[in-house]
Amino acid sequence: MRHAMTVLAAIGATLLAGAAGATTPAATCRQDCAPRVEEQCRDLPGSAFRRCRRTLVRACRKTSPAAACTTTREMTDALANRFVSFDGLGASAVGGLLKLCGDGRFATVDVESADPGSAGSWRVVIGNGGLALDLRAEQISADARFAIGRDDQDAIVVDGRPADTRDARG
Repeated sequence: MRHAMTVLAAIGATLLAGAAGATTPAATCRQDCAPRVEEQCRDLPGSAFRRCRRTLVRACRKTSPAAACTTTREMTDALANRFVSFDGLGASAVGGLLKLCGDGRFATVDVESADPGSAGSWRVVIGNGGLALDLRAEQISADARFAIGRDDQDAIVVDGRPADTRDARG
């Protein structure tokens, strides 16, 4: 009986330790984050480059390569020809529903009134150490920039909130 309890305690401790320290291996993060490191850190000198790379690899190890290492090109491809909506301040700032076209144009629509909102150009840029959705409106001076990325489940998040994305083609 005592032996069985000891074995069960050892198995439980091993499982808890594994769950608490569950991370993506460093080698995987260094390999999968190489394009993002090149994109975000390449122009930095010496120690600043290493610090930038270390920050991205650490973020990857804590989450996943998809969440920490998505490049601007990958995010642009993921958002092109999609309707995007997200809760909170961001949605009201752009009118509720955002249509991102593959040609780099966007349009907003107020969901409640179905009135067309602003239009302009969009792109994914690196800002404040992460990716940002940059909107440049044509008729009004209401340019906007929203932090954008992926969560651990590879879903798109805008300003830290889950975004609803749907196909906008056709």
